[in-house]
Amino acid sequence: MTGSSLLIFRNASALYRSLQLQLCNSKCRTRGAPHAPPASFRLQARYFAWQAQGLRIGYSIDGPRIGGRASSIALSGAVYGKQRLRERSVAGTLGYPRTDVYEAVATHVDADNRMTYPFMGEAPSASGAGLSLAATLPLLDAWTLRLQAEDLASRLRWNNLPVNTESPNSNATSYDENGYINYQPLLSGRKQQVERSFRIPRYTAAALDYRYQDWGASVQVARYAGETVPTFSVSRRFGWLTVRANVETRFDSAGIGLEVGNLRLMLQSDKLDLDRARARSLQLHYHLSF
Repeated sequence: MTGSSLLIFRNASALYRSLQLQLCNSKCRTRGAPHAPPASFRLQARYFAWQAQGLRIGYSIDGPRIGGRASSIALSGAVYGKQRLRERSVAGTLGYPRTDVYEAVATHVDADNRMTYPFMGEAPSASGAGLSLAATLPLLDAWTLRLQAEDLASRLRWNNLPVNTESPNSNATSYDENGYINYQPLLSGRKQQVERSFRIPRYTAAALDYRYQDWGASVQVARYAGETVPTFSVSRRFGWLTVRANVETRFDSAGIGLEVGNLRLMLQSDKLDLDRARARSLQLHYHLSF
């Protein structure tokens, strides 16, 4: 038995942030020892966020029957639009070659598809696509194994993306007679439009489901953007309505969701006050088979 499915109104939104601070003494001194001159430190920080809306269409194939139930494999492709990108990074060095002399050299790069500036060229545009794979394997009468790999192969591309690059160069002189440090900073920069492309962070997951009458339970381990996210969930079916609750331990968040036929809604957060939440997600999923 074969079939196809169409997924609409999928808001594929991912927010991936990384902040890295590296302090590296040029003479590799022992931790805890004072950094006497000459010494230098490397500073690096990065923020990256993207969002897109997409349309996914897939094709499913029924495999061998295991324990009286059929296994299945689904292959799907998605196209993305209405993309947003914000990327900021700072990199440079801080050093003091002598006791009374300090030097700081850094570069700040800000890429934002909403940025505007005078004499800007064509408006930014973006496109993207991704390929995903999923499998369902029944183990026993009440147990099912699900495997998922989203955006196994993908590419997002921006044209005419505005990028602002600034390079402050601070060369601090020695102390004056009043004990103050006199700085002689130099700031240079450039605004331009560039082409930028990257792969969507791959999402992979393995889940073990258990069902007893109207009750269900699941244990899932997902991997996304270098993070492992274990999730435990329970569900209860009330006629045509299914209520689902889950807890994930990586970001200490909990969620509640509703399923009605092919429509699924899930809200998850690590705090009841969403404005103060550090981890939150809203999923709206509609599946139409034809």
